[in-house]
Amino acid sequence: MDREISLKEQKKLRRRKILKTCVPIAVVSAGAIFALSSIAPSMDRSGLDFITADTGTVEMSADASGKVVPAYEMTITSPVSTKILEIYCHEGDAVERGQSLMKLDLAGEERAAESRQSENDEELRHPPDNTCKPHFSHQS
Repeated sequence: MDREISLKEQKKLRRRKILKTCVPIAVVSAGAIFALSSIAPSMDRSGLDFITADTGTVEMSADASGKVVPAYEMTITSPVSTKILEIYCHEGDAVERGQSLMKLDLAGEERAAESRQSENDEELRHPPDNTCKPHFSHQS
């Protein structure tokens, strides 16, 4: 026959059974608490404003600093040597085709053109005597 298990031994077995059940439950609970606290938001929600978005056109602007440079530059040359009287646009200004960029002093150039024209007119009225003339010689 089997002998009877003492009360002390029964309590010891009961405690072991309870520990085998409670320790894993405690470990899982502690892990869950740690996991939930680590994924909790780290920002205070009371400092945030939440707004419902409406549909429509989104307009954005951004401030920036820097230097704007043209895609290409052109050097402007003039066939006449003259004085600039007025400048209508400056470096970096946008210009249109046919837009005046500056006003030139053309009075001297106009006098030179008139002088050349009068010389041309004079030559047309009195051509130089460099035409070819036949030369006849008499032999007797």
